[in-house]
Amino acid sequence: MKNNIILYQEISLEIKKKILNGSYPVGSYIPSEPELEKMFHVSKVTIRQAVSLLAAEGYVEKRRGKGTLVVSNQLFNKLSKAKSFSKIVEESGFSIEKKILSIETIANPEIDGIKQAFDSEVTYIERMYFLDDIPYIIYRHYIRKVNEISSRNLNLDHISLYQLLKENHQIVAFF
Repeated sequence: MKNNIILYQEISLEIKKKILNGSYPVGSYIPSEPELEKMFHVSKVTIRQAVSLLAAEGYVEKRRGKGTLVVSNQLFNKLSKAKSFSKIVEESGFSIEKKILSIETIANPEIDGIKQAFDSEVTYIERMYFLDDIPYIIYRHYIRKVNEISSRNLNLDHISLYQLLKENHQIVAFF
């Protein structure tokens, strides 16, 4: 066990990271139980517990005789009642548009709380949401520096901030 995490949870987390980073894409099968046993040097019972945890979280589905299929690479899955703000708004019948107002790298953030939270450069993203073409909310994000990010290659209109982080190899495994 590492950091008070039970072994099967640690294995589940490793597999989840591979699902989130695209190593095991949606629609593909993760390695078989015997392959996972060899990869992690553990028993079949431990692997089954790890896979069961992933299934309970909504990342995979066990298919009898076929293997374990990756069905989701979203951080919020069926056990989580959380939905993205955009999803809730769209389900309520509103149209939503997101506009990026600013993206910049800040070397030494001077804002109280931000300076204490980060000991290095941060990427600052400011965006506005419009509901039915009316300005509704402004989000200001301060995140650990994301390399090679600019308004030219940023498409937060159609993906979530968490998806952006994933695409820039910033793994967000837990909230």
